[in-house]
Amino acid sequence: MPFCPCHSFKQFQMCCAPLLQGQAEAESAEQLMRSRYTAFATKNVDYLYETYAGKARRRNAKAQIRKGMEGVEWFKLEITAIHEGRKQHKTGEVAFVAYYRKGNQEFTLRERSYFIREKGKWKYARASR
Repeated sequence: MPFCPCHSFKQFQMCCAPLLQGQAEAESAEQLMRSRYTAFATKNVDYLYETYAGKARRRNAKAQIRKGMEGVEWFKLEITAIHEGRKQHKTGEVAFVAYYRKGNQEFTLRERSYFIREKGKWKYARASR
Protein backbone atom coordinates (compact mmCIF):
# COMPACT_ATOMS: atom_id res chain seq x y z
CA MET A 1 0.00 0.00 0.00
CA PRO A 2 1.36 3.46 -0.84
CA PHE A 3 1.93 6.19 1.69
CA CYS A 4 -0.56 9.04 1.81
CA PRO A 5 0.28 12.09 -0.33
CA CYS A 6 -0.25 14.33 2.74
CA HIS A 7 3.10 13.16 4.17
CA SER A 8 1.60 11.86 7.42
CA PHE A 9 3.76 8.74 6.96
CA LYS A 10 0.57 6.66 7.20
CA GLN A 11 -0.79 4.36 4.53
CA PHE A 12 -3.21 6.17 2.19
CA GLN A 13 -6.07 3.78 3.06
CA MET A 14 -5.52 4.50 6.79
CA CYS A 15 -5.19 8.27 6.36
CA CYS A 16 -6.93 10.46 3.77
CA ALA A 17 -8.62 7.82 1.59
CA PRO A 18 -11.67 7.31 3.88
CA LEU A 19 -12.29 11.07 3.89
CA LEU A 20 -11.90 11.46 0.13
CA GLN A 21 -14.19 8.47 -0.45
CA GLY A 22 -16.90 9.85 1.86
CA GLN A 23 -16.52 7.05 4.40
CA ALA A 24 -15.35 9.35 7.22
CA GLU A 25 -15.36 13.02 8.27
CA ALA A 26 -12.33 15.03 9.33
CA GLU A 27 -12.00 15.11 13.10
CA SER A 28 -9.75 18.18 13.16
CA ALA A 29 -8.77 21.17 11.07
CA GLU A 30 -5.36 19.56 10.47
CA GLN A 31 -6.96 16.36 9.21
CA LEU A 32 -9.14 18.36 6.82
CA MET A 33 -6.09 20.36 5.68
CA ARG A 34 -4.18 17.15 4.95
CA SER A 35 -7.12 15.60 3.11
CA ARG A 36 -7.61 18.73 1.01
CA TYR A 37 -3.93 18.69 0.06
CA THR A 38 -4.35 15.03 -0.91
CA ALA A 39 -7.41 15.98 -2.95
CA PHE A 40 -5.28 18.51 -4.85
CA ALA A 41 -2.55 15.87 -5.33
CA THR A 42 -5.07 13.31 -6.62
CA LYS A 43 -7.18 15.89 -8.51
CA ASN A 44 -10.36 15.16 -6.53
CA VAL A 45 -12.38 18.25 -7.49
CA ASP A 46 -15.61 17.05 -5.85
CA TYR A 47 -13.98 16.65 -2.43
CA LEU A 48 -12.37 20.07 -2.61
CA TYR A 49 -15.67 21.68 -3.57
CA GLU A 50 -17.63 19.87 -0.84
CA THR A 51 -15.13 20.80 1.89
CA TYR A 52 -15.35 24.54 1.25
CA ALA A 53 -17.44 26.44 3.81
CA GLY A 54 -20.67 27.83 2.34
CA LYS A 55 -19.41 31.31 1.47
CA ALA A 56 -16.13 30.00 0.06
CA ARG A 57 -17.97 27.34 -1.95
CA ARG A 58 -20.02 30.00 -3.71
CA ARG A 59 -16.78 31.73 -4.79
CA ASN A 60 -15.10 28.55 -6.06
CA ALA A 61 -16.89 26.69 -8.83
CA LYS A 62 -15.79 23.18 -9.76
CA ALA A 63 -14.65 24.42 -13.17
CA GLN A 64 -12.33 26.94 -11.48
CA ILE A 65 -10.89 24.27 -9.20
CA ARG A 66 -10.33 21.92 -12.15
CA LYS A 67 -8.66 24.67 -14.20
CA GLY A 68 -6.30 25.49 -11.33
CA MET A 69 -5.13 21.86 -11.28
CA GLU A 70 -4.07 21.77 -14.92
CA GLY A 71 -0.40 20.90 -15.27
CA VAL A 72 0.25 20.99 -11.51
CA GLU A 73 1.85 18.14 -9.56
CA TRP A 74 1.77 18.44 -5.76
CA PHE A 75 4.58 16.43 -4.19
CA LYS A 76 5.19 17.47 -0.56
CA LEU A 77 3.33 18.99 2.38
CA GLU A 78 4.82 20.38 5.61
CA ILE A 79 2.54 21.51 8.42
CA THR A 80 4.33 24.36 10.20
CA ALA A 81 1.80 25.44 12.85
CA ILE A 82 -1.63 24.51 14.21
CA HIS A 83 -3.88 26.70 16.33
CA GLU A 84 -6.99 25.09 17.81
CA GLY A 85 -9.08 23.12 15.30
CA ARG A 86 -9.68 20.08 17.48
CA LYS A 87 -12.91 18.37 18.56
CA GLN A 88 -13.69 20.93 21.27
CA HIS A 89 -13.13 23.96 18.99
CA LYS A 90 -15.37 25.74 16.50
CA THR A 91 -12.51 27.23 14.47
CA GLY A 92 -8.93 26.34 13.66
CA GLU A 93 -5.89 27.50 11.75
CA VAL A 94 -3.26 25.41 9.99
CA ALA A 95 -0.10 26.94 8.53
CA PHE A 96 1.73 24.92 5.93
CA VAL A 97 4.16 24.85 3.06
CA ALA A 98 3.10 22.87 -0.01
CA TYR A 99 5.53 22.00 -2.78
CA TYR A 100 4.48 21.57 -6.38
CA ARG A 101 5.74 21.37 -9.92
CA LYS A 102 4.36 23.13 -12.95
CA GLY A 103 6.16 22.34 -16.15
CA ASN A 104 9.83 21.96 -15.34
CA GLN A 105 9.79 24.35 -12.39
CA GLU A 106 9.25 23.73 -8.68
CA PHE A 107 7.33 26.15 -6.46
CA THR A 108 6.20 26.51 -2.87
CA LEU A 109 2.91 27.74 -1.50
CA ARG A 110 3.04 29.12 2.05
CA GLU A 111 -0.36 29.61 3.56
CA ARG A 112 -2.30 29.90 6.78
CA SER A 113 -5.68 28.25 6.26
CA TYR A 114 -8.71 29.02 8.40
CA PHE A 115 -11.30 26.35 9.13
CA ILE A 116 -14.74 26.48 10.73
CA ARG A 117 -17.29 23.96 11.85
CA GLU A 118 -20.36 24.10 9.67
CA LYS A 119 -23.24 21.88 10.80
CA GLY A 120 -20.75 19.95 12.93
CA LYS A 121 -18.29 19.30 10.09
CA TRP A 122 -14.89 20.90 9.52
CA LYS A 123 -14.84 23.12 6.42
CA TYR A 124 -12.20 25.27 4.75
CA ALA A 125 -13.14 28.94 5.12
CA ARG A 126 -10.28 31.02 3.74
CA ALA A 127 -6.54 31.50 3.49
CA SER A 128 -3.97 34.19 4.01
CA ARG A 129 -0.58 34.02 2.37
